[in-house]
Amino acid sequence: MARIFISYRRDDSRETALQLLAALKPHFIVFMDVEGILVGKDFRATVERELLAAQVVLIVIGTQWVTITGKDGSRRLDKLDDLVRIEAEMALRHDKIVIPVLVNGATMPTADELPRSLSQLPFL
Repeated sequence: MARIFISYRRDDSRETALQLLAALKPHFIVFMDVEGILVGKDFRATVERELLAAQVVLIVIGTQWVTITGKDGSRRLDKLDDLVRIEAEMALRHDKIVIPVLVNGATMPTADELPRSLSQLPFL
């Protein structure tokens, strides 16, 4: 059975990601952080292990996925420690099947809007 990893921004597309999880779970092995990480386990290590085990990575992109900012006002996607960026970079680097899922009226970001490490994403 194929393994799917769902990457999403909580502030951008949480509800849609939960709907995807519910729809896919009867047919695939699906990892999503809300139910896949046990209390007391290292979040980052679990995410990395599950992403590397997946054959397919769904990157759920809502209207704020690119533009959402952190507390300091800078764009989160530009930060090297942004978990969504890390997940997308890891999926691309490890040659996973990456499927951008545009939701809530979002459009595909252009390569110019993305960090260089994610510039391949608009062409998938």
